[in-house]
Amino acid sequence: MTSAPMLLVLGGASHTAGQDCLRQAARLGIEVWLTDTARNLAAGADLAAAAARRSAVDFYDPAACVAWAVRQARNTRFLGVYGFREFAVESVAATAAALAVPGNPVPAVRLVRDKFSCRTALARRGFDQPAVACCTSLADARAFAAAHPPGPWVVKPRSEMGSTGLSLVRSADEMPGALAYLAAGCSAAARERTAGDNGGAPEFLVETFQRGEEYSAEGLFIAGQPHVLTITAKQTTGAPHFIETGHRMPAALGTELARTARTTVCDALRATGLCWGIFHVEFWIDGDSVVLGELHARPGGDYIHLMTQLVNGIELHGAVFAQMLGRTPDPGEWRPRGGAAVQYLSAGRGTLTAVTGWDQVLASPDCVRAELAVRPGQRLESATSSAGRTGLVVSRGVSAQDAAERAARLVRLVRFEVAPPAAADAEARR
Repeated sequence: MTSAPMLLVLGGASHTAGQDCLRQAARLGIEVWLTDTARNLAAGADLAAAAARRSAVDFYDPAACVAWAVRQARNTRFLGVYGFREFAVESVAATAAALAVPGNPVPAVRLVRDKFSCRTALARRGFDQPAVACCTSLADARAFAAAHPPGPWVVKPRSEMGSTGLSLVRSADEMPGALAYLAAGCSAAARERTAGDNGGAPEFLVETFQRGEEYSAEGLFIAGQPHVLTITAKQTTGAPHFIETGHRMPAALGTELARTARTTVCDALRATGLCWGIFHVEFWIDGDSVVLGELHARPGGDYIHLMTQLVNGIELHGAVFAQMLGRTPDPGEWRPRGGAAVQYLSAGRGTLTAVTGWDQVLASPDCVRAELAVRPGQRLESATSSAGRTGLVVSRGVSAQDAAERAARLVRLVRFEVAPPAAADAEARR
């Protein structure tokens, strides 16, 4: 058996959160055994090289993760199991249980991963949420719409993420198109994963459209109790697919409304049985009401985890790792430190011929983080989920508004030259 504490990270070869994870573990004297799919390890070879050990393990498969980890535990003492990807949370919980290290109960994680079951469980506890039905056919969807007039309604997958396959439906006549969009989006998402195929999402959800502004709460559990660190205000493309285009924090909410939101989120987390690690909870504010959206046993995506660290002066992953070492963090040490914002770029449809201004973005002192996901010569389509966005910039400022303005200025520096689809097709035929 090795003597050094070893942290097992499932699905960790992601530059988005993986670098912070490795750095924060190292500062606590913890070694990391980094695991991910073979494809992700190859794509993040530099990140994998920074870990003490690395192995190809399919984080989409909880049983495979448990079996692999139990074998390694014969010769390695694992301090804990960690992950920050949506599709790794069940594997993390199951592996932690098998190794008898701290973690969320597997039933609780399965509950929040299943949007319908989670909605149903919380509704029984009296939490305000949209009405929802789990459907398997067009007839089911139309029956729900008829029972919940006048619309609109939202059609979405039962357990995907990032607005994949989601559509707003304003009339029953739009249902067939929404279901076709759902099947195409879910099939594409499944192809992006290295294992599993949802077969075009045989089960899907239809729910009443919730009006109001969208937010999320970011936080972590300390000694088993949830603590909200900050609230994020969200921007989306709006109907019909509501793809997120930006976030800013802390959200500008009044004291009473912010207190209600925090209390509602924490009560809902306790009701699910979650008790460990980091959480990200989506909700709407409609007038004075806080209406719950989806609950996640992981950090927020879209660099929300980074923004949370910037705004609160916290090492988010490290606060979890410290508890693995038996240290209880003091939330009083985390003080607000201005604001942060992320803004996504849009290039339009067609063939990308040139990108200008990106070097200016990278050189700007307002740029905390930036990513460009496209290159000249690439054929661009309209984004159908968060995974299809063009790029992003993260900024910080003295307030959320200041950070958002800085990010917007950086976005305006970038120019995409795009040949329209018709022109590109004509050129290809020559």
